[in-house]
Amino acid sequence: MRRSGRLRSRDDAVDASDAPAKRLKAGGKQQSVEVKTASKERAAWSSFLREKCFFQPPKPFFDLFELATELRPDRPCDAFADTLGIRLSGPFDLLAAAHNEVAADKPLHVHGRFYSDPPEVTAVMVDCKSDTGGHWGYFRDSPDQAPEYVVHARSSQEGKFDIVGADLFQVLQSRLKERRTDLKADEADELLAKIAAHRGDAEEQPEPNLRRKRSKDSVAASLSQLGIVVPVNAKTNTGYRELPVTGAALEDLLRQVQNEAGKKPAGSARKQLSELITRATIASDECDFGTGLLLGLDLFAVGSAFEKEALQLLRVAYLLLRRAEFYKIASAHCKFRSQDNSVAYIQSIVPKGSEQNCSNLRMIEMPPPLASTSTTGGGNVPPVYPSTTKELEAFLRDSEARVIVLNTTFDFRTLQGNTTAEGCRPDYMRRCIALDKGFKSQDVILKGSAMNNTGGCTNGTSVMVTYDNAALNRLNVRSNKTIRGVGTSGVIMGKGLALNGDNIIVQNIHITELNPHLVWGGDAITIQGTVDGTVPLKHIWLDHIKISRVGRQFLAVDKAGVTTMTISNSDFDGRTEYSKTCDGHHYWGFLLYGQQTGVSLINNYIHSMSGRLPKAGGSGTEVAVHIANNYFQDNSYHSMELSLNSYTLAEGNYFKNTTKPLYDGDDPDIAGGYDGAIYAETGDDECSTQLGRLCEENVLEDSGPFGSLDGTDVIAVVKKHPTIARYQPQQAQQWELATTNFGVGKL
Repeated sequence: MRRSGRLRSRDDAVDASDAPAKRLKAGGKQQSVEVKTASKERAAWSSFLREKCFFQPPKPFFDLFELATELRPDRPCDAFADTLGIRLSGPFDLLAAAHNEVAADKPLHVHGRFYSDPPEVTAVMVDCKSDTGGHWGYFRDSPDQAPEYVVHARSSQEGKFDIVGADLFQVLQSRLKERRTDLKADEADELLAKIAAHRGDAEEQPEPNLRRKRSKDSVAASLSQLGIVVPVNAKTNTGYRELPVTGAALEDLLRQVQNEAGKKPAGSARKQLSELITRATIASDECDFGTGLLLGLDLFAVGSAFEKEALQLLRVAYLLLRRAEFYKIASAHCKFRSQDNSVAYIQSIVPKGSEQNCSNLRMIEMPPPLASTSTTGGGNVPPVYPSTTKELEAFLRDSEARVIVLNTTFDFRTLQGNTTAEGCRPDYMRRCIALDKGFKSQDVILKGSAMNNTGGCTNGTSVMVTYDNAALNRLNVRSNKTIRGVGTSGVIMGKGLALNGDNIIVQNIHITELNPHLVWGGDAITIQGTVDGTVPLKHIWLDHIKISRVGRQFLAVDKAGVTTMTISNSDFDGRTEYSKTCDGHHYWGFLLYGQQTGVSLINNYIHSMSGRLPKAGGSGTEVAVHIANNYFQDNSYHSMELSLNSYTLAEGNYFKNTTKPLYDGDDPDIAGGYDGAIYAETGDDECSTQLGRLCEENVLEDSGPFGSLDGTDVIAVVKKHPTIARYQPQQAQQWELATTNFGVGKL
């Protein structure tokens, strides 16, 4: 086996007295798609973009980035480059940054701006096929407004824009129609379906309607073809007055001024322009602010020859119109735009590795990585409060979107009777019992009533076993459900959950008492995909849950698997009288199989266990696992058991009194489990070079060795998963449990 790198031992780890245990807030650090944190993350990014870019992002802005991330997790801004010839830019570059801070040598409010973009336009998409700087942007009349139009410039230097839609999805759909013949039929159909799905129910607005509306709202036309909107007082007839030279006549005049450049005394064209500027200044003094705004924008659009005059007019107009942020954009834009490279946009973000070559460098802290918003559970529907086990079963299995609130204990034990039948005591259990460690072993429920059909029982001896039937018949949970407990009241005893749909949130409940004395006595949570296990689930979030005293797996993923699941802030409590290892430590932790499985274990307390933390991979699978910022404590045997076709990134975890953080293949009763790929961060820069972000070292205290195997393969796989690539790990530490709810920390 190839093992590389080292982890910090107790001697060079941060002492607990220096780094006190942290109590997590609601939602903690999530990596999947959750209704609570998704809205928080969008709100954080909205505030950030308003503050740094003077841009109020509309909802479709985030929805489109979600689609881009789904299509191209490692480089979302290039998601449409090959198919549609469009690259996301401007504020999208910030969303795509995989770091908790970026280096910038210019203000962020000019990042992505093309040469002639007026302050009212925020460029967000670039035409990759254009050699004239063609691009699209959001347009609004005031910096505190959400954009009302999407506009398109065929050339970055001309400064002329056409209204092409109300949102960016409309642009993608139009572009797809244009380029459909260049794509394979199924490729075009699939992309169109995804665009429609992420756009939702937004109604497409025909371009002619939008242009008519803009024309009606505008008080005057502009050289940009977008017009201006300012308050006009009909009673006092103030707000805007027309100058004697506008539109095409103004363009001719400005060309004459440029032709007269350098002549002394000033030519007639320059004198005429000076007179126009004076008229506009007087108009602003007399409350006709729109006059100075229009002339200033027209001068700005022509180019650097009239920047001084443009800024003079815009400074006054924007101040009086309470649009001061637009002046900040205009003045910085004039400072950094380049006549020599007018088809390129201004870049404020400095690529990693180039910081030393830049002056005026500033490090800017970013909001948390933007998660997808596809896991909403039951969303905002009115909650239901089941009071009986039958009500709970019915709510979970129906086809309605539901928020199901548990404020009591639902005890299913004895409701379906007990069974006494022949069982099995495997040879390894008999050996375990002979060691007399002071705890009991588990006997085994037979599969198909036969020793040879039951794993581990080929050499078993017959014993009689009694079990509660309810635990073998799980609660079926269908799509679009939120199951949430209140305080420590939401307890499910005697049954586990079988998740049989997408978009499910399970939060703050305790699942317990599933025949803990018997193997196959019951799994707490199982996932096998949908359509008879042929289609993987997606968008599953398990948060602030507790699992204890079960017969088999805490979590079992099999068959089709689950493509996106986060398990966060939860307490996996292995304390038991019965175990495979006869030492009071539950063995059956997390079984991660599945044809296509992606799971993140984030900020969990995993303790008093003896195996499968997780057991991942195997033939016919591809399992990507992110294990970050968990606290593994008092785990008596092995933790991670990784087989072929599993790829695990482990970072920022704290191992305390954990005998074997990584199984090394020394148990003859276990087939495989030591040849999967793992990257265990050791302080090297492989994460930085491959993922574009730093990973966090794991910490070992009184624990066995832990290292990497084929770590480069792991990075290549997990970089396809955007939430892993952009996750910002914390320093490894020990978690402190809350007492007012289940799992780690307060909700």
